[in-house]
Amino acid sequence: MIEVRVLGPLRALVDGAPVALGGPRQRAVLAMLVAANGRTVPVDRIVDELWGDSPPSSALATLHAYISRLRKLLEPRRAPRAAGTVLVSDPVGYSLSLPVEAVDAWCLERAVHSVQEQARELTAEQALAILRAALDRWAGEPYAGFGTAPWAQAEATRLREARLAGRERSIACLLKLGRAEAAIAAAGELAAEHPLRGLSWWLYALGLWAADRDAEALTVLNRHRALLAEELGLDPEPALAELEQAIRLRRGEVRERLLDVGAEHAPDEFTVRPAQLPRTAATFAAREAELAVLTGRGAPLTVITGPGGIGKTTLAVRWAHQVADRHPDGQLYADLRGFGPEETAAEPADVLAGFLVALGVPGRRIPPGEAERSALFRGLLDGRRMLLVLDNAQTAEQVRPLLPGAPGCTVVVTSRNRLAELGAPTCELDVFDAAEAAAYLRARLGAALVDAEPRARDAVIARCGGLPLALAVVCARAGGFPLSAVAEELAEEEGLDAVAGG
Repeated sequence: MIEVRVLGPLRALVDGAPVALGGPRQRAVLAMLVAANGRTVPVDRIVDELWGDSPPSSALATLHAYISRLRKLLEPRRAPRAAGTVLVSDPVGYSLSLPVEAVDAWCLERAVHSVQEQARELTAEQALAILRAALDRWAGEPYAGFGTAPWAQAEATRLREARLAGRERSIACLLKLGRAEAAIAAAGELAAEHPLRGLSWWLYALGLWAADRDAEALTVLNRHRALLAEELGLDPEPALAELEQAIRLRRGEVRERLLDVGAEHAPDEFTVRPAQLPRTAATFAAREAELAVLTGRGAPLTVITGPGGIGKTTLAVRWAHQVADRHPDGQLYADLRGFGPEETAAEPADVLAGFLVALGVPGRRIPPGEAERSALFRGLLDGRRMLLVLDNAQTAEQVRPLLPGAPGCTVVVTSRNRLAELGAPTCELDVFDAAEAAAYLRARLGAALVDAEPRARDAVIARCGGLPLALAVVCARAGGFPLSAVAEELAEEEGLDAVAGG
């Protein structure tokens, strides 16, 4: 039996006995595979994470050696030259194939998610037992020893959030079971650790009210209100205000309702989850390699760059939809209008105002200045897992005020400029080659129409120069006409202006 633990320092046990996992880079390989949660991690991403921008010429051979040693440690009974069953290789990279119960981090996340999803089916006693078994696995900071690596920071943030949600739901279960004093102690500890998190204070006050300690409950709510005003200039969430009013009016029926069913669902009352991604294109072709790079890279900040009309926005939005489920706190989108034909570039302060409203900040509470708005925005995103798409950026200075200040969020920026000042990895787009352009036309117009006239198809592709925008306009204008007619029309036009909508 194999166990891998990352809630604290990285450890592995085989048949209950710990194994020595080798040096820092070899340990990092295993940790990255755990963080991928069963998904394949591409070889190039592992190399980038281990050696950065200057990998040695022996990087691939060294990585293969790390994998070989880890296999010997984790699969001691594997036959020589047999394929790995725990550390699995494929043409792209490596993955870790283990049951959920073999990895403490996977167990924690599954427990929290299962209790959330089965809230109506599980009794409070059953839910509490599941959560405690998972929370007891916590042995310290996740991925301890890898804290400076971006992938480790993001995973640690995600696991801290899962643990926090599990602790809050455990307190809700205690309240439903009538164990108010235990709930008060746990909620008080949580509120002290996370003084700006409304749900912790809501549970704390509800526990005090359940124990007939009404005055203390009101004091707790007042303390939270003062903290919010001082730190963020905000009022408490409506659920907290409603709870305070119910306590003041001594509405016992509200207390019984909250203790009976409300506590398990309380997290939804405290989280605004914006979903601002534009609709993704119905057809998508020829950028699968770039999608794989973006997904495999897992970077907290990426810049997609290339000339106008190359498909940067289409790729960014497509990828964002694919990974949206990894960002349960929502998605934010803004067109920064960096290269619009007539519009002036968007001011960061205006974009921040829109983001703050989407995150539930009342208009009257939005600070007037860019710096203050940026600080409030970073505070609201701290500890959250959100996805931001900053489209059509002009300069790094336009982007910087819009970036989260803590790990856990993912940002993708599109721009005609490289924005090297951001220090982020880039994904550079080029025009389609002939095969990619043909695949795009087939996806949009149908293979039968496109391949019926190969000479006309090739003429259209050559006339568009592989530019995705020009091909998209051609497809919109084709309207079911044969490609020969489209090719003749294009041949009579000068340049690509007409093709691009001129």
